[in-house]
Amino acid sequence: MLAVMKCPELTNSGKLSLLLAKASYHARSLKRDTVVDCGVARIRFGRESFPFDWYVFEEIFIRRIYERLHFEGAFVLDLGAHKGYFAVFALRHGAKKVVSFEPEAANFRRLAAAAEEVSGWTARQEAIAGESGMRSLKVNEAWSHTLIMDGAADDAVSVPVVALAGVLGIHGAERQIVKMDIEGAECDALATTPRDLLARIDELVVEAHADAPCSPAGIVAMAEAAGLTAVDPNLSHPAPMLHFEAVGPARQRSASRGVT
Repeated sequence: MLAVMKCPELTNSGKLSLLLAKASYHARSLKRDTVVDCGVARIRFGRESFPFDWYVFEEIFIRRIYERLHFEGAFVLDLGAHKGYFAVFALRHGAKKVVSFEPEAANFRRLAAAAEEVSGWTARQEAIAGESGMRSLKVNEAWSHTLIMDGAADDAVSVPVVALAGVLGIHGAERQIVKMDIEGAECDALATTPRDLLARIDELVVEAHADAPCSPAGIVAMAEAAGLTAVDPNLSHPAPMLHFEAVGPARQRSASRGVT
């Protein structure tokens, strides 16, 4: 595909590997995981999950939904990391360090394989929510594994969960970018995190979910109460991507570090 050939984050060999894998998938002959070289790291496409991985890749590298973030020199929290595609995008655009959280075992195995090759990238097999502990994760064949349960589920597994408040303080003096795609748990995570911790975030991007217990407008209200301002929010969409930038103390810290 022309869009893959034009993707600046992939090496030439990475582009070829991905195009061959896509052709093999359509020919029903894809027999193994595909490793795609992105220069700073190598991402994995699962043999059994290729169409879902392709969708995530397309969002990040083709549609470029995170391109407006200011990654240069930043510390990035990647909450709901899937197989690490967002983390690689951030590293390719100048992020200093990335910590990725992903609870689902098959995704994490591919994520960890990519992260272990990069000194500035740490992978943790944990979910993010409002409180730490163990919770049931509903697993499905796509990417939307979730802590939000609508009754008993035969496909649920127990996973470790860490509170959002527990990870916001692990960065140093760098600008802090938080990407949150945690399949409905964003409401609990934001609502239970003290405002002074949320105020440490310089840029926040949240993928809202239609089955979440709060509305996109509710997410905007929680973020703005902590001194973040929404950038062109599309609240008419049932599951928008919400982008926030710091005002007040966090913006002042960025200015003191020479970031505008």
